[in-house]
Amino acid sequence: MRAVGYAAHRMANVTGDTALRAFLFADLRDYTAFVEREGDRAAAELIRAYRALIRARLPAHDGAELKTEGDSFYIVFPSPSKAIAFGADVFRAARESAGKRLKFGVGIHVGETVPLDGQFVGSAVNVAARIGSLAGDGELLVTDTVRGLVRTNTPFRFEDRGPIPLKGIAEPIHVFAVDWSLPSPPAPAPPPPAIGTRTATFVGRDSEVDTLARAAASLLNGRGGTVFVGGAAGLGKSRLLREWTATSGVATLVGGCGATDARPPYEPFAAMLRQLTRAPGEEARLRRVAPDLLVFLPELGTSERPRHPDRDALFGAMLRMLRDLARTGPITVAIEDLHWAEDGSLALFRFLSGLADAAPFLLVGTYRDDELPRGHPLRPILAELARRSDVIEIHLQPLGTAEATRLLDHAPGLDAIRGDERDRIVALAEGNPLFLEELARSAGDPAGALPLTIAEAIVRRVGALDEDARRLVTYAAICGQHVAFELLQRVLGKPERELLRPARAAIEASLLVESTDGLMFGHALTREAVYRDLMKRERRLLHEEVAEALIALHGDDASSAADIERQLADAGLAERAVPYALAAGREALRLLAAGEAAAHFERAIDASGPGSLERARGLEGLGNAYRHQLLVSKAVATLTEAVALYRTIGTPQDVARGQSALARSLPFGPLERTAWQDAWRASEAHASPGELSAIATTLADRAFEATDDADASQWISRARELAAKSGSSARVDAVEETDLPIAHPIGWHVLHERGLAKRLDQALERDELVVTAYRRYIDGRSREADANERQALLARARAYAMAHGIGDRPRMLTFRSGPPWMLWLAGDWDDVVWLWSELQRRFGGDDIWEIFPDTGPLAAAVRLEREGPGAAASTLRMATDHQASSGTWHARVASAAHLANLELAEGRASAVAVSFRTLAEARTPQALELPLFLLSVRVVGPAALLAADRSVLAPWLATDDAVRADGAMFAAGIDHLRAVEHALEGRADAARELLRRTAATYATLGWDHLAADLAWQRARVGDPSGLDGARDFYRARSASWRLRWLEEAQWR
Repeated sequence: MRAVGYAAHRMANVTGDTALRAFLFADLRDYTAFVEREGDRAAAELIRAYRALIRARLPAHDGAELKTEGDSFYIVFPSPSKAIAFGADVFRAARESAGKRLKFGVGIHVGETVPLDGQFVGSAVNVAARIGSLAGDGELLVTDTVRGLVRTNTPFRFEDRGPIPLKGIAEPIHVFAVDWSLPSPPAPAPPPPAIGTRTATFVGRDSEVDTLARAAASLLNGRGGTVFVGGAAGLGKSRLLREWTATSGVATLVGGCGATDARPPYEPFAAMLRQLTRAPGEEARLRRVAPDLLVFLPELGTSERPRHPDRDALFGAMLRMLRDLARTGPITVAIEDLHWAEDGSLALFRFLSGLADAAPFLLVGTYRDDELPRGHPLRPILAELARRSDVIEIHLQPLGTAEATRLLDHAPGLDAIRGDERDRIVALAEGNPLFLEELARSAGDPAGALPLTIAEAIVRRVGALDEDARRLVTYAAICGQHVAFELLQRVLGKPERELLRPARAAIEASLLVESTDGLMFGHALTREAVYRDLMKRERRLLHEEVAEALIALHGDDASSAADIERQLADAGLAERAVPYALAAGREALRLLAAGEAAAHFERAIDASGPGSLERARGLEGLGNAYRHQLLVSKAVATLTEAVALYRTIGTPQDVARGQSALARSLPFGPLERTAWQDAWRASEAHASPGELSAIATTLADRAFEATDDADASQWISRARELAAKSGSSARVDAVEETDLPIAHPIGWHVLHERGLAKRLDQALERDELVVTAYRRYIDGRSREADANERQALLARARAYAMAHGIGDRPRMLTFRSGPPWMLWLAGDWDDVVWLWSELQRRFGGDDIWEIFPDTGPLAAAVRLEREGPGAAASTLRMATDHQASSGTWHARVASAAHLANLELAEGRASAVAVSFRTLAEARTPQALELPLFLLSVRVVGPAALLAADRSVLAPWLATDDAVRADGAMFAAGIDHLRAVEHALEGRADAARELLRRTAATYATLGWDHLAADLAWQRARVGDPSGLDGARDFYRARSASWRLRWLEEAQWR
């Protein structure tokens, strides 16, 4: 069957039996009338043409044909964007066909299904089929779920058709029609960069040019992609790009990565945007479409929105800009020298690569494959992307002898080369085009002998220039791979007009080429040769001159701080570079490039005096960079040192700022609460009402966690008063949201969910902190949401994360299938184990327990269910000890709930009852949020039943009505505990009815583990009807120990 290969491939890349897929149904329209009118033979020809049209385009969009009956196709895609792109592709192809016009409609829906016999079953397939039947001739219909997932990931427009009732579907489905027509005739696109034109000396790369030409042709047909060009230095990666750009007819934006330690964050993309905004009208487009990107271009002024966008917003803005450019004409983005790219640029490149196909645009990256040692950050990206069908890899090889000779045939001055000398050039160059050209230029040198290296050839050529041109080339090498005329004017002390003659001489000598705002070396090896020919003392003096010029020109510009720092450091003036290293680090942090920021701050610390204010600020910056990287222990140690130093030599504002940063880095617990109290005392005299309200709100929450309710009430009152003074509605909302669990009024979870929904809407509108808002809303909404609604929310969160290039972040891993508590209680145990394994691989050290406290205990609980208490005991005890060590009320409840899994398995139900009785004395269970409520109820009920201890139930049942008001899952939990109370009172009939009702609620809402857990409790009160289902549940999850426990009736 056609789907077998696809299904096997996809199943290898998803966890469990379900995964998010897009389903497409296509049907011919008026087919019956056509058969009656034209006859069977014409109908058969029509079907053949229709099937050929569909099948010819499936591979390009990763589609798999699952079933074909008559005039109907049932197709599955790995993503909704690919399904929409396929639908548009076949409609356009049908429109352009010279034969009889095909009349057909297409419908698409997306959802999680279960594979069965080479196909998929689930409601998503049923909805897609119904939507397909609605589509008229030429209509591409999608559901609102599809539109929500691709809202920022498709160039097509959507027409709202409203909610439509579908046969067999309980509720109307909101439908949109996709405008699949090609974009209007392209407006003038940005001009290609000044990277050269095609020359007669380009030989030996015909197949590579053809590969790029095919990628360009695909782009012109509406499909983008990614091309990697790899090869050793001098093999012609940049030259290949220039030759193709000159003839492709596609506008190309180019950015290059520099070979320096002090690299500005997102350097190649900033260069690309500068090139773009020099074209008429493009700066206005940037301000209109993606104003967040102006942070890369401080010379253009700040964004109209007075905020610093986070990394998600920056990535989304870059994508919006490229999509907007793609609507006016085909566009290529070329990033050169990826082997020198910093982490932020690599992440942005990877993100754009995932979306280039559908946007569409062509993304090209060049790199030296001989400069990728083990551990290089580009290596895993290359390996990951190489597996995708829209990624092309070109690996340049040395030219053969015939090709090398052809290249020399076009070299200038060849007539003066003797035959034996030409043969020697070919032999020495070993097929390297750059070396061939350099050696050819050196032929006929009065010195007589050919140079033995590229560097020697370049140095000879520089020596042949006049004094002015030599000085220009030398200063250019000191400045870097690119140098602006503005900087050359300053260091050479001449106006731009007087620089044109020496610049032209350097260009004619093939040492430099013209760039958008100055000059650049034609190849990095050229600059390296010129630079290394200078004495070390010369270099230091020249670097100092360039640094002085940069300070005079851009000393107050944070975006230039990294360049100034590098020049001063290379001049041997490390102490003088410190303020610029600090500024460069802060700028990198502002752009969420924490790795680059840490490098800048480390250099500042190394060059600062042991008791200096610069050292303190470097430590503060480094601690904040560690916090962004989730390196908890390092952040805490570094910020502690910074605060201690500030207390000795800093201002009160320094102390307050450092103390707040330290508090944000500490794990929950008494130390963290004390740190926030210190931050309040340090800030009280000078901070704004809004800042003080934020600290007071945090202190209220921490007092609540410490079960210090009186202190919590005082801090909430203070926070509320300060929030009102601040005039910020967001601050007022934050205070009220924090107060809900503290005051826990009746129905507070309903109010809490409304607040979370509002926060999510605001986050999506501002494109800020969206992932956090999704995570919190999913937790809150789960009080009533069934499995389908939860999965739809998770799918939206995953889609947002992937569309913004953050799908691989550690915290985003929980959205792969869901939060760990949800996976555990719903029965998705393999996902729990995978998540814990992946987190251990990424973090390894003790920090993992602080950042992800719940995942380890739940993974150990899965092992307990499968292998028994003996196999899981040590891990579970260690995990819960770590969790309880913070001393907060929530942490104590969570650790008790997780440890109870082991204690119940060991037959120690009384120990569980004692633990939860003690916890309930500290605070009413009504204050618990849903995850801890469910985890606790799941073990409190069995503990009370097995230990025959009604007292542990009393605190939970005392607020029966108040808890029921919070939604279906809270009501089900109370029903469970009330049923146990009835059982202990000897009221078996009442217990059976309540347990049956609880199990039905759990099953309906998709909490399969909770439902299976109730089976033995129901059997204990005389209702064994759930035991078979529980056995099936445990058997499907390889829970061998739990099955034995169930069969041995240890629950009786």
